[in-house]
Amino acid sequence: MNSSAFRHMLAKCREARDANWRELPTRERLAAALVLSRPDWLQAENRTIPEALSCIGPQWAALVPLVAGELELDPPASVRDARRANEDWREARREEERRNG
Repeated sequence: MNSSAFRHMLAKCREARDANWRELPTRERLAAALVLSRPDWLQAENRTIPEALSCIGPQWAALVPLVAGELELDPPASVRDARRANEDWREARREEERRNG
Protein backbone atom coordinates (compact mmCIF):
# COMPACT_ATOMS: atom_id res chain seq x y z
CA MET A 1 0.00 0.00 0.00
CA ASN A 2 1.20 3.50 -0.82
CA SER A 3 0.92 5.27 2.53
CA SER A 4 1.18 8.77 1.05
CA ALA A 5 -1.71 8.01 -1.33
CA PHE A 6 -3.69 6.58 1.60
CA ARG A 7 -3.08 9.69 3.74
CA HIS A 8 -3.93 11.96 0.82
CA MET A 9 -7.19 10.17 0.05
CA LEU A 10 -8.11 10.02 3.74
CA ALA A 11 -7.55 13.78 4.12
CA LYS A 12 -9.56 14.58 1.00
CA CYS A 13 -12.43 12.32 2.08
CA ARG A 14 -12.50 13.99 5.50
CA GLU A 15 -12.54 17.36 3.77
CA ALA A 16 -15.38 16.23 1.50
CA ARG A 17 -17.35 14.85 4.44
CA ASP A 18 -16.80 17.81 6.78
CA ALA A 19 -16.79 20.73 4.34
CA ASN A 20 -17.75 21.33 0.74
CA TRP A 21 -17.00 18.31 -1.44
CA ARG A 22 -17.66 20.34 -4.60
CA GLU A 23 -14.47 22.34 -4.04
CA LEU A 24 -12.32 19.24 -4.60
CA PRO A 25 -10.92 18.27 -7.99
CA THR A 26 -13.00 15.73 -9.93
CA ARG A 27 -10.82 12.71 -9.13
CA GLU A 28 -10.94 13.46 -5.41
CA ARG A 29 -14.71 14.14 -5.50
CA LEU A 30 -15.28 10.76 -7.14
CA ALA A 31 -13.01 8.97 -4.66
CA ALA A 32 -14.84 10.63 -1.76
CA ALA A 33 -18.21 9.63 -3.21
CA LEU A 34 -17.07 6.01 -3.38
CA VAL A 35 -15.42 5.98 0.04
CA LEU A 36 -18.34 7.70 1.75
CA SER A 37 -20.98 5.67 -0.13
CA ARG A 38 -22.61 8.77 -1.60
CA PRO A 39 -24.47 7.75 -4.76
CA ASP A 40 -26.01 11.22 -4.83
CA TRP A 41 -22.53 12.68 -5.35
CA LEU A 42 -21.86 10.24 -8.19
CA GLN A 43 -25.18 11.20 -9.74
CA ALA A 44 -24.29 14.90 -9.44
CA GLU A 45 -21.10 14.10 -11.36
CA ASN A 46 -23.09 12.09 -13.95
CA ARG A 47 -20.93 9.03 -13.22
CA THR A 48 -21.66 5.41 -12.50
CA ILE A 49 -19.62 3.42 -9.99
CA PRO A 50 -17.59 1.72 -12.78
CA GLU A 51 -16.94 5.10 -14.42
CA ALA A 52 -15.84 6.59 -11.10
CA LEU A 53 -13.50 3.66 -10.44
CA SER A 54 -12.02 4.03 -13.91
CA CYS A 55 -11.52 7.77 -13.38
CA ILE A 56 -9.75 7.43 -10.02
CA GLY A 57 -7.50 4.65 -11.31
CA PRO A 58 -6.51 1.26 -9.91
CA GLN A 59 -4.20 2.54 -7.15
CA TRP A 60 -6.89 4.75 -5.61
CA ALA A 61 -9.63 2.16 -6.28
CA ALA A 62 -7.66 -0.32 -4.16
CA LEU A 63 -7.58 2.22 -1.32
CA VAL A 64 -11.36 2.85 -1.27
CA PRO A 65 -12.23 0.08 1.24
CA LEU A 66 -9.21 0.87 3.43
CA VAL A 67 -10.02 4.58 3.65
CA ALA A 68 -13.71 3.80 4.21
CA GLY A 69 -12.77 1.56 7.13
CA GLU A 70 -10.57 4.25 8.64
CA LEU A 71 -13.33 6.86 8.34
CA GLU A 72 -15.80 4.61 10.15
CA LEU A 73 -13.62 5.09 13.23
CA ASP A 74 -13.39 8.86 12.70
CA PRO A 75 -16.55 10.89 13.41
CA PRO A 76 -17.31 14.02 11.37
CA ALA A 77 -16.08 17.38 12.67
CA SER A 78 -19.60 18.36 13.73
CA VAL A 79 -19.82 15.31 15.99
CA ARG A 80 -16.36 15.95 17.43
CA ASP A 81 -17.30 19.60 18.06
CA ALA A 82 -20.55 18.59 19.79
CA ARG A 83 -18.70 16.10 22.00
CA ARG A 84 -16.09 18.71 22.87
CA ALA A 85 -18.79 21.29 23.72
CA ASN A 86 -20.55 18.75 25.93
CA GLU A 87 -17.30 17.93 27.73
CA ASP A 88 -16.58 21.65 28.20
CA TRP A 89 -20.06 22.19 29.61
CA ARG A 90 -19.67 19.29 32.05
CA GLU A 91 -16.28 20.57 33.19
CA ALA A 92 -17.73 24.07 33.75
CA ARG A 93 -20.56 22.55 35.83
CA ARG A 94 -18.07 20.56 37.96
CA GLU A 95 -15.97 23.68 38.49
CA GLU A 96 -19.04 25.68 39.49
CA GLU A 97 -20.08 22.95 41.95
CA ARG A 98 -16.58 22.96 43.47
CA ARG A 99 -16.69 26.72 43.96
CA ASN A 100 -20.19 26.73 45.43
CA GLY A 101 -19.49 23.78 47.72
